[in-house]
Amino acid sequence: VNVAPSEGLVTPLQLQRLILSFAMTYELLTNAAGEMRTPYSLRHTYATAKLLTGTDIHKLAKQMGTSMARLERNYSKLTVMMKVKDLAGV
Repeated sequence: VNVAPSEGLVTPLQLQRLILSFAMTYELLTNAAGEMRTPYSLRHTYATAKLLTGTDIHKLAKQMGTSMARLERNYSKLTVMMKVKDLAGV
């Protein structure tokens, strides 16, 4: 999909096609469980990556337009693992 900056904003359909093209090119259409990935999958990947690099959960919740409670519910195992690494000095 070719989306030139001069064309203005990218439409949802253009974005969906761009993500599909990328996923096909890099053989990322399915996850480790064999389930089809969706554009929404990127939101989870983004949140996980940001938390792993130490982004404050309050800031991330605000940036993503969600509640801190929702992030804690979805990523509590991840944040516990991060705390264990911090305490272990890893």
